[in-house]
Amino acid sequence: MVLQALFDLPTRLLNAFILQEATQDDNLDYEDVDSTPAMLRESPATPEEIDHHDGSKDIADHCKVKRNLAAKNRRKRKRAEAKRAYHNPREHPRHKLDSRAQYVDFDANDIPVVQTGYIALDRGLGSRRVYRLAELVGESSKFKFTLVKAQSASIPILDSQNHIIGVIANHPKDDSWTELQKQAADALESKRSSCHVPAKERTHRRGKFTTLRAGVSHGGGQRAPGNLKNHKVNAKILEELNSLEPFKRFAGFASSVMYTWFNDLYHYYASTLDKLHLAYPRLHRIFPQSIFSAVSYNLGPRTVCFPHKDFANLAFGMCAITALGDYDYTKGGHLILWDLKLVIEFPPGCTILIPSALLTHSNVPVSKNERRYSFAQYTAGGIFRWVENGCQSREQYLSTLSQTQIEEDAERNANRWKFGMSLLSDTLKYQCVDE
Repeated sequence: MVLQALFDLPTRLLNAFILQEATQDDNLDYEDVDSTPAMLRESPATPEEIDHHDGSKDIADHCKVKRNLAAKNRRKRKRAEAKRAYHNPREHPRHKLDSRAQYVDFDANDIPVVQTGYIALDRGLGSRRVYRLAELVGESSKFKFTLVKAQSASIPILDSQNHIIGVIANHPKDDSWTELQKQAADALESKRSSCHVPAKERTHRRGKFTTLRAGVSHGGGQRAPGNLKNHKVNAKILEELNSLEPFKRFAGFASSVMYTWFNDLYHYYASTLDKLHLAYPRLHRIFPQSIFSAVSYNLGPRTVCFPHKDFANLAFGMCAITALGDYDYTKGGHLILWDLKLVIEFPPGCTILIPSALLTHSNVPVSKNERRYSFAQYTAGGIFRWVENGCQSREQYLSTLSQTQIEEDAERNANRWKFGMSLLSDTLKYQCVDE
């Protein structure tokens, strides 16, 4: 593929640069991480470099050194295997064969993004209110949007150019899934009162609910990718949530959905994150089996979003949202996709993938005696920019290029949005049934 070749990052860029020490703004919500790529740091001694004192060292000590080295190498291999676990996701072709496509009169090519194509444009706060179901669907409604009812089969959302711009993935055919979602909802409910979140931060541009974030991100003035930093109380809560089986399962399922429906995009993520974690081993991968670099736990008690875009996520990338709680999904909790004029029933335990940077989205409110939470997975567009710039800032990257290379870089930037759209276009490998 010509476009893919255009965007492959030359290996020389990861082997021939020296980064300045990245500093962190104290006001940013990130941990300090050494921005010097791993291959430029001092490496541990190899067996040949260990001083054996010209044969005078005791044989037992020599054997102990060898055992320690062997154990160290085993641990290193296990870490490498864990980091690459997302390379072995489960594909579900049956989900494509059984699916029924939801077509929309919309062309994703027309969505405005920044010039380089990595992130979407920030169109401001939007409306800080929620919209009830009666306002959105039905003959007497104000907007007359299309209602998409929940069903067992997956529902890909296709635009007028046959790009997949979302997948209503529902959940696996697993008898334990209902219990898993209940366990996850109970965990979020039990942790909310313990969170250290000031009252003023419980209302934000996404809605009125408590949220905790974890993982790796890049943006907002940060000079290099870093681990999201939290108050020590919240860090402990996040550690506990990340260790729970339900969230591990949700992460694995969302990655399998991505692999099944967005295979080219999945491999673009995998290649990028491989390079990032090779250069910066201290960056945390929350779930080894997840293709996403960051998560948000939205602890409610009634997680209902205002209309918004997550513009800092990869513009043509996906955000996986898993709904949790105890509510009547036919009356509330729906996912509203404003640009597509869709209102989607969103039962607890189900997962939907959308390009959250591109599409304005929100939720229908649930009743006051109900509980709704969500678990979101995503990756910042700045991470892809950083890696494709040779794991350095834009300014540093450009300073290493010749005039010819600068022109080639400008061509890549001009074509990145087209490249991104091409990653959403392998839909018809399996024929969807038209509704």
